Amino acid sequence: MDVVTELEGEQKAGSYIESNLKAVKSWLTHNDTEVKGRIKIRRSRDTPTLRDKRALTGSELAVFLSNAPPKTRCH
Repeated sequence: MDVVTELEGEQKAGSYIESNLKAVKSWLTHNDTEVKGRIKIRRSRDTPTLRDKRALTGSELAVFLSNAPPKTRCH
């Protein structure tokens, strides 16, 4: 819980903290140590690197594919 609090204080993304916590819990389980209780993580579904991203429009996709090599266009 202290590590989660510290990472939240460092403004790490909730999804990053959740990923780290999952790895630690897995390691503890592998070593026969039971983790009781639930650790809440603020903004656990937040993905700041994807926040301002969007899908390509049809015309942008057409330009992209027209400039791609033939092998790429087939996949």
